[in-house]
Amino acid sequence: MASSVCTSSAWRRNALHGAATAHSVKNTRKGRASMVTPPRAMTMTQQQQQQQESAASSTSSSAELSATEEDEQPTTSIIKKTIQKERPRVDSNNAAWVTLNVTDVPTSFGDHLCLVGSGVELGDWDVLNSIPMDFIETPYPMWTAKIALPPRSIVEYKYVIRCGWDEQGPFNWQGGANGIIATNFAHSDATVNDRWHGGHVDEKAEGALVAATEVYRAALQDVHTEVVEIVVDAEGNPISSGDEEDAEAAEAQQEDEKPEDVHVPQWAKEAVFYHIYPQGFFDAPFSNLTHDAPVTPRLALIRDYYDHFEKLGITAIYLSPIFEADTHGYDTLDYFTVDRRLGDNALFKEIVDELHERGIRVVLDGVFNHTGVNHHAFVDLCVNGAGKSHFGEWYHVGARTTDFSGWCTVDWDSDLDPEQHFNKVGRGGSRAGPEGIGEREVGFAFDCWEGHSSLPRLNHSHRPVREHIFDVARYWLTEMGIDGWRLDVAHEIEPEFWAEFRHVCQEAKPDSILIGELIHGNYNTWTDNHLLHSGTNYQLQKPIWSSLNDRNYHELRHALLRECALYSRLTLLTFLGNHDVTRITSQLHERRHVMLANAFLLFARGIPCLYYGDEIAMEGKAIEGSPERDFPLRRPMPEVVPQEGLEALDMTSHLVHVRRSVPALNSGELNASEVSCTQETLQFTRRLDKQVAVCAFNCSTEQGHHVTLSAPHDCEPGTIFVDVLDNGRKKYVLTGDRVLVPAPEPPKPAAGSTATQPKNMPLPHSHPVCLDPCQVMCIVSECPPELAKVPVQTVKKQSYKKSPAPSVGVAPPKAAAPVAALPAAAPEAVAEAAAPAPTTETIEDMKAQLMAENERLRQKAAMLDLGN
Repeated sequence: MASSVCTSSAWRRNALHGAATAHSVKNTRKGRASMVTPPRAMTMTQQQQQQQESAASSTSSSAELSATEEDEQPTTSIIKKTIQKERPRVDSNNAAWVTLNVTDVPTSFGDHLCLVGSGVELGDWDVLNSIPMDFIETPYPMWTAKIALPPRSIVEYKYVIRCGWDEQGPFNWQGGANGIIATNFAHSDATVNDRWHGGHVDEKAEGALVAATEVYRAALQDVHTEVVEIVVDAEGNPISSGDEEDAEAAEAQQEDEKPEDVHVPQWAKEAVFYHIYPQGFFDAPFSNLTHDAPVTPRLALIRDYYDHFEKLGITAIYLSPIFEADTHGYDTLDYFTVDRRLGDNALFKEIVDELHERGIRVVLDGVFNHTGVNHHAFVDLCVNGAGKSHFGEWYHVGARTTDFSGWCTVDWDSDLDPEQHFNKVGRGGSRAGPEGIGEREVGFAFDCWEGHSSLPRLNHSHRPVREHIFDVARYWLTEMGIDGWRLDVAHEIEPEFWAEFRHVCQEAKPDSILIGELIHGNYNTWTDNHLLHSGTNYQLQKPIWSSLNDRNYHELRHALLRECALYSRLTLLTFLGNHDVTRITSQLHERRHVMLANAFLLFARGIPCLYYGDEIAMEGKAIEGSPERDFPLRRPMPEVVPQEGLEALDMTSHLVHVRRSVPALNSGELNASEVSCTQETLQFTRRLDKQVAVCAFNCSTEQGHHVTLSAPHDCEPGTIFVDVLDNGRKKYVLTGDRVLVPAPEPPKPAAGSTATQPKNMPLPHSHPVCLDPCQVMCIVSECPPELAKVPVQTVKKQSYKKSPAPSVGVAPPKAAAPVAALPAAAPEAVAEAAAPAPTTETIEDMKAQLMAENERLRQKAAMLDLGN
């Protein structure tokens, strides 16, 4: 291990809080998170100092008490106290980075391993501020975390298992002693490999290490502490001056204040994104290896969907890679050019302008972790070799076949064209070099993304690489007018790089958004007010669908509590599907659950992102283990939308409309204390200012469940709420015990009367509300009038037909989106669409009509009986 971290496992494992209480924190000890710190043993210096302070305080108190008895006048004295100096959190740009790996941790379902220790970076021994670690299964099961620490410093640490994310939940300390990390200079990188142990250790055998810890603490005593004078009264209570009281009040206020939230541009915070994978959406061919096919303006087909976007209500489009690439788009060969399978730069600029006119922002996928093997820099590297190429430092290269997982043969006697380069580069991550290498034929190994040798990784520490990427970012933000970047595998690039990238993008377009693809690790590492604005919320995506399949909302509540505990400062991009995961309609076992999943996506906190086709219930299941794994996820939009898809579109559009119309759902808080569940029901509250939205879900497919709908304590009793998902917009009223119940119907005034509803109607008694199977309720206070009056639209059967594919090399005329046409091959659909559309009625109106018709028939039957 690097010299920046102590290499002795015993040293790391057994550097104690102190010898006296070396094992007072046992693995079997469990408590509540309010007991935030393990017992801290004092050094001899600290003990002597406290004894001296105690003696001085007792002497002063005795003398002052005698004086008080004599003249009954209050007396004061001055004592000295040692306090900890305040130290700001280390700046990640100047930090020493340490990766900690832990194996053999006895965690079970719902448990999380956390890292806690000395210093603000490790939570100052506060379990609630501890650093969560990530569990990975490769190369072997372990927990890991990468942390930023002050350079040239020594910190103590320990592991603790948190059982769930409830603040009052139990936790479990690792047994034995504390570990110690000694960091090196800024920007250094080191790794600590630990094993969990729960038993006692031999204090005699560890005595030398404990003594060393005492020496370290004593050496840092003057650095980390300071001595201050405090005025106390006769009983030893501190007496504060006005200035000191103000300082204490300011300090208390600062402690109460939450850390600053990570800023997200307002348009993005309120956006509903729509994710398009262009090659699939526009049915483009997979291969582009010849690089000489004529330009085909398939991007122009997006104009056929402008009205669809407007109906759906989305406000931003995120396009997966559109740059010139060899195959799937993530093997880029030219960052400044639109892929010839999709169109050209001029066409793309027109589309961006047209979408902006419709109020829709555009975000592009930036694949800056790696390139394709036909990128000009890698081609030059293949031709000339690492030693002679001007781009020898653009990638991570090695001389031996075992250095990295990719291998490329270089023949300086041959004049290779790009296709030959692509064929000669090792595929599939093979570590073996080519057979029969001649005297004049050499090669090099190169690092590549997850062993895919068609994706060589860039060296971001090389300044020309950075400038190349920064030029790309500026070009598309300023020249093409895009509104931000989704950044591929952002978690595999150092945060320091993203800090500089953020600065470049802010200068080019101040309100641009940067969203990192964050699959692994602590999202806080890459998102901050000087780093990325947001990240993809993979930790929430899986619990959404698996909790529905298992009829187990406890899993989803657990994920929500984890997000509230770890990422309350962040506004993450939430999603149900994308180009890498099975579509939500195929993922769920029950079709009726699709609406519940979409409702949760759009009503929970975060920036929702819909994957193209999910709004019309498109299916697509990943083929695991196949080279064509992702093909079913990336199919083109269908020519004709079936009835099920049209119904799904209407419901999804309404859910989007509700989110955009209710500020509490758009930007409101979601507190962990207001999330509750049973096995098949889930309830949470969003609020912003005085507006409150209560969301309740029932995932049972067979039975209804009674739930108690509660509102926050600061809501006024008598507040009226409206269920914006009910066809009749049913109203609820808040009772005195903060429970929502159906609002009583006011007495109807007599004909010709001008009487109004009484202002002080008695509140109804509290009782549970029944949620029907697969029902969602969204009950909103201060409901916008237009939302309270808008009924759910009746779905009409119709079919949509796309415009013909554009001719090769010929751009279609610029025009507005055509009206959806009916295909001639569907006469039954034509007949149904030609029929007059049914009028939209509320459930109450329909019930009234049925009751009136039943009464008419009953009277008619009675008259027939009399006649007989």
